[in-house]
Amino acid sequence: MRISSLTIALLLTACAGTPPPPLTAPAPPVPATAPTTTPPVVAAEAHYAPKAPVPLEEYFKVRRISSRNGTQISISHDEALIAYLSDEGGRADIWVQPIAGGPATQITHVDGFLHTVAFSPTEDKLVYEADKAGDELPHLFLTDAKGTAPKDIAADYPAGRRTDFVEWAKDGKSFLFLSSLRDEKHLDLCEYVVASGKVERLWEGSGKRSLTQVSRDHKRFAILEQNLRRRHERLSR
Repeated sequence: MRISSLTIALLLTACAGTPPPPLTAPAPPVPATAPTTTPPVVAAEAHYAPKAPVPLEEYFKVRRISSRNGTQISISHDEALIAYLSDEGGRADIWVQPIAGGPATQITHVDGFLHTVAFSPTEDKLVYEADKAGDELPHLFLTDAKGTAPKDIAADYPAGRRTDFVEWAKDGKSFLFLSSLRDEKHLDLCEYVVASGKVERLWEGSGKRSLTQVSRDHKRFAILEQNLRRRHERLSR
């Protein structure tokens, strides 16, 4: 019996043992890495603040005229002068200027803060209120439109006491003010007589009562009384 060459080839392959591993495709070549380069350093663009339309030193030349509820501006009895607070001289002081026109004149040189300026309604007298070095304990000073040596009507007050201007009498002979001379915790209503320089206490303040208004003839006073106990009872109901 004849054996074909194909049969012989198959038999030889079976007797040869483990078949050879299958052929694998070669790994693809690794692409060349592009060389890394450091970008050139670019200088930052300089930025400058915009030029101010007004030089800074001009702001320091700005001057103010103060007014708070009309207590820092006053017109003389003959309506020829106006007194007001201004920092034209570098700090707040009283200046007097003719209403018809003309330069203003500084009449005070205080070392504290000014709070009130008030002309007499009948003559050239001017009251102003100022503290000392900002201690918030103002005294009342009496002078005139020229700034004649001011008189401190509370010069003999002990430390810690204060005064607050209220208003002139219509006849200009006296003015009312509040004073803590009797008790530094409370303000009493007092009257200062210009001709004699005498002071009369008209009403005594307390922890519950405080002055709110006076009549034009200075004979009646409106007093505010705080009753905290009753208020507490109402809130607790």
